[in-house]
Amino acid sequence: MMAMIICCTSVARDAFEIGHVRRLQGQGHPVLTFPDGAGLRALLREQPGQLARWAVLAAMGGAALAIVMGRVGEAGWSELGQLVAVSLFAGCVAVWAYLAGEQRADGWRARLSAVGWSELLRFWWWPGLAFAATYYLVLTGGLYYVLRVDAISGMAPAVIAGVSTGMMALYCYYLGSRRSVEDRVQPRIPASLLRCPFVLGILSKPNAMPTARVIPRADIALEDSSRIG
Repeated sequence: MMAMIICCTSVARDAFEIGHVRRLQGQGHPVLTFPDGAGLRALLREQPGQLARWAVLAAMGGAALAIVMGRVGEAGWSELGQLVAVSLFAGCVAVWAYLAGEQRADGWRARLSAVGWSELLRFWWWPGLAFAATYYLVLTGGLYYVLRVDAISGMAPAVIAGVSTGMMALYCYYLGSRRSVEDRVQPRIPASLLRCPFVLGILSKPNAMPTARVIPRADIALEDSSRIG
């Protein structure tokens, strides 16, 4: 039931975001074009090795965490214990994948200093922790209650944890790469819009490029996180 509720509310939220984008497009904003996923496909063609490395390593880390939690005891093997542990871990992976996707020339230490720990904490909370928990609950509902997979025996918890963490790494690496493009060629766009999965492909449209070059602040993608949802 919880997985169904989360799916419905997520779709409703994304539909609201798309409607907001369409309204802004009607007001003459040049960058607001309905996405078609071309940006993600282009990134997969340009950096297949890097994306695969992040997704595979994150998935392996999530699966290993689920197995270790299962050996702790009943609390670690329970659905709630797995949810908390995997979501926390996937949120941390999301932050690192986002920073890696930006590919800043000044390196990790300079980037962390420029962003600030408060912004990183907000990004870890949303979309990191929130999206990871959403993916975990949806996969749990699909496997345990729809497909009737045994939650106790087998590798189902490890598979759910691995897929959830891998998806977060891929999603946030792509988000970071698009943020890097934004910083170079696009005017400032609210971070709340950029975090909607349906809005991430906006910049892949050729006609979405404005004629003027405006460089936003480096920490724009990590601010205003409380607006979304």
